[in-house]
Amino acid sequence: MIGLHGCFVEVFGMGIFIKGKSGIGKTELVLKLLNRGHFFIADDLVIFKKDNFSRVIGFNNGKFIAHLKNVGFIDIIKTYGIERVKDSAVLNLIIELSENEFLLSQEEILEVSFKKLYLSPSVDINDFENYIRIFKAQIYD
Repeated sequence: MIGLHGCFVEVFGMGIFIKGKSGIGKTELVLKLLNRGHFFIADDLVIFKKDNFSRVIGFNNGKFIAHLKNVGFIDIIKTYGIERVKDSAVLNLIIELSENEFLLSQEEILEVSFKKLYLSPSVDINDFENYIRIFKAQIYD
């Protein structure tokens, strides 16, 4: 088990760990995704555990709260509804918000290797969703 700084969401059934330096826009991206019907799992601290099938599962940290710089804390359940949250999801992809836009690499979590996509913090939400669709099609084709 390990706790990592970042956000965890489910987009089109894919568990996405969003990381990047503090204040870069991770939570803002998560809130945009929630507005489009995707699922919140965790903000700020994500707990990862490996299951018996060597899948890495990301868990909520016990709070369905998000923190936005200059705004404060947002209760995700009160704001978006209980249907927009999940306790956990299988990790499929790591996205790092960075000025090194649109690079692809690998990163290990709990000794399991994942594709990592670097995206600009100002990534268009439509483009973000399209990247996830493409990635999902690649792993399931």
